[in-house]
Amino acid sequence: MKVLSIDLDYIMGPSDYMYRHVGWHNHPFIRWDMFYKTTDYKKEELLYDVNRLNFIKRLFFKSVKECKNVKFGYEHDSILYHIKDYDSVDLLNIDHHDDVLMNDYGYFDNDIDNFEAEYLHIQKYNKVDEGCWIGWLNQKDKLKSLTWIGNQDSISDEKQDYISSIISDYKFVCDDFNSYLTDFKFDYIFVCLSPQYIPPHHWNIMNWFIDTYEHLAKTKVDLAEWDSKKFEINYRYKEVSDAILHKCANDWEPVFGEGI
Repeated sequence: MKVLSIDLDYIMGPSDYMYRHVGWHNHPFIRWDMFYKTTDYKKEELLYDVNRLNFIKRLFFKSVKECKNVKFGYEHDSILYHIKDYDSVDLLNIDHHDDVLMNDYGYFDNDIDNFEAEYLHIQKYNKVDEGCWIGWLNQKDKLKSLTWIGNQDSISDEKQDYISSIISDYKFVCDDFNSYLTDFKFDYIFVCLSPQYIPPHHWNIMNWFIDTYEHLAKTKVDLAEWDSKKFEINYRYKEVSDAILHKCANDWEPVFGEGI
């Protein structure tokens, strides 16, 4: 299965460093409200890369003509609602982040130990979110190949080497992105906004992708059908639910209180 996945935060390379670690919150409006309240940045300073935006527009415009299976969503792990049951996924992921590992672990002093711990938790506990959904696919033996088109500062050399060690058919592309405007045949196309990673005054860029799809496919995109659910939540509590419902938690014993 050949998949094209576009995260609009890909275009934010020029200013991502300004807000990457500031004012974070899962609620996108709170996230950006607190960013502006706790920094001196103005929204006009949060620029996007025009060349990269034009690239994904051209790729989407030509690819959507060849594909009938096109979906939109807010966060990137929502793509798994559609492709989790497929094997042998050839993935072209266009994204400012690798989405193989979230890289939010600080349990150990060195990055490699943190990478290995996160990847183990994907396997052991079904850890999955918008930052490691590709690692989840790979851990489930569903990923055949990964081509990731990112930005110059998207990844460290150490993480690059680690990803290469766990995904056998992996390629990272940075500057030569326009060379991918040659093959437009995909079985599935997904575009996500990632509102925590792209400022609100740029959210209207998503309108172009919606309007283009509606025009070419002769259909309407219903926002109610967007992937507003989060795949992460489904899997985060799945094993907890199993433990409760099937009484299979470690050292499970009935608990009785007074009067029972």
